[in-house]
Amino acid sequence: MNKYILFFISLFSFHSIALSDLNNCETKILQVLKPNYPSTIYQGYAIVKFDIDTDASISNIKATESMCAISRDINGKIIFKECPFFKSTSVAASKYLKYAIPKYSNGKLCKIKGKTIKYNFSLYSFKVINNNFLLREENNSDNLDPFLNENEKYIDTYNSPIYEVNISI
Repeated sequence: MNKYILFFISLFSFHSIALSDLNNCETKILQVLKPNYPSTIYQGYAIVKFDIDTDASISNIKATESMCAISRDINGKIIFKECPFFKSTSVAASKYLKYAIPKYSNGKLCKIKGKTIKYNFSLYSFKVINNNFLLREENNSDNLDPFLNENEKYIDTYNSPIYEVNISI
C-alpha cells in the first residue's frame, strides 16, 4: 500500500515539475516586418496568433481579431467595430517574424503555442497607446484634447501584455 502511495506522490511531483517547465519556455523577438497600410480610409488594429516551433520557425498563423476605430464614447474611449481591412496584411507580415530559438530555463528546446502580436494601423504619426487612435474629426477640428487626455492617462504606465507594432500612412 505504501508503495502505491509513494508512486502516486512521485507521479504528481513529476507532473508538477513538467508543468512549471512549460511555463518557463521563453524566446526573444529578433525581427519585425511592418505591414503595408491596407487600401482603406479606416484605422484600427489586427491581432495575429501563431506558434513558434523548436527551430524558431513560425507556424499556424491566423488573424484572430480585426477592429476599426469609429468614434469615442462620452468618457473618451475609442469605440470599435469589426472590420476585415487589417487581417491579410497583418498575417502576411507575421510570416516574416524572427524569434530566437525558444528554450526552457534549463536550456532544453521547446515550442510556444498561441503567441500573439498586435498591429496598430493609424492614419497619423502618433503612437497608439491603449487603443487610443487620433480620429479624423479630431485632427480636422484642431481639437486634440480627447486624444491627448486619453494618452496622458497611460503614457507612463501602459504595458501591453502582447508585442505591439505601430504602422502609420
